[in-house]
Amino acid sequence: MTYLNAGMSWEFNGHTITVDEDYEPEENCKIMVDIIRPDGTRAPGDLTPYGTTKELVELYILAGFPPRPWFGNCSLPWSYDILSKAYPTLVPKEVAQ
Repeated sequence: MTYLNAGMSWEFNGHTITVDEDYEPEENCKIMVDIIRPDGTRAPGDLTPYGTTKELVELYILAGFPPRPWFGNCSLPWSYDILSKAYPTLVPKEVAQ
């Protein structure tokens, strides 16, 4: 897995991804991912801001930007573990093994 850091950027399936960090007062750092679709519109970013990986971002794009999952009465941002279980056929073979 490739963990994201501020300043990273890459292209995937025609989408442009950039990464920034958001520091909270108690020195808590969140990774913020900006995804621009091929048509220039911004995609929703319902990804976990902690331990965010390149593989999570790319799987989220392949899955078509699904809405946040609900567990009972609580919704959570996507993590790789949850998203890969929800969309197992989209996980690249080299990652799935």
